Amino acid sequence: MKPRSVTRQWCSSLPPFERRELEEILAAHKQGAAAGAALRDRFHSDYGDSSVWWMLLIAAGGAGLGACISLSSVSVLWSFLWFPQYLSEYGLMTALQGLKYGAGAWASLLVLAWAAFAWTTNHRRRGHAITSFATIRVKGYRLALLRHADVAGIEWTQHATRTQRFSVLRLTAGDGRRLTLYGHAGWVRAAIAEIDRARAAAGLPAIAGDARKLPG
Repeated sequence: MKPRSVTRQWCSSLPPFERRELEEILAAHKQGAAAGAALRDRFHSDYGDSSVWWMLLIAAGGAGLGACISLSSVSVLWSFLWFPQYLSEYGLMTALQGLKYGAGAWASLLVLAWAAFAWTTNHRRRGHAITSFATIRVKGYRLALLRHADVAGIEWTQHATRTQRFSVLRLTAGDGRRLTLYGHAGWVRAAIAEIDRARAAAGLPAIAGDARKLPG
């Protein structure tokens, strides 16, 4: 039997009952203190680390589009349509200058649209989730998951810098591929406990020995 691996898929491709469980965990995180701790604590968010970049891209795209329009005109987006006319009336350099602003405007608009879409779809949906069936890295509606039954190795390391302390959980699948997750010690402890619980309930052997590396 081929060893199972870390799978990458869309949230919509999960079976309905699994998708419902994941969405309940994400909803509990969004609700904060109003939700029960049992569900809320199953999600560790790293949304704040990435949202800054989207906001910067949105600002850069908007500024670029505004600059191109102010230096030319609102019709700059359609400069490629009147390029032949400008070429015949004003010469190559003037026509290319208008085309340059048009290309810049379209590039800025695409950056703005992509960043806005990414920010919208990832809002409060970026981090790591512990479910009854798998440990999951969530990026918007895209998932990287390793089912508890397919875990072959667990490694938990703790790290400290001048400004923060954090834990790294590396889960190894049967084919040797890894799912690496960053969080706090409490979340990692809960993830390992859920993996152990699910494997025991399924009658699978515990992850032990050299395959289980935890802080001393």
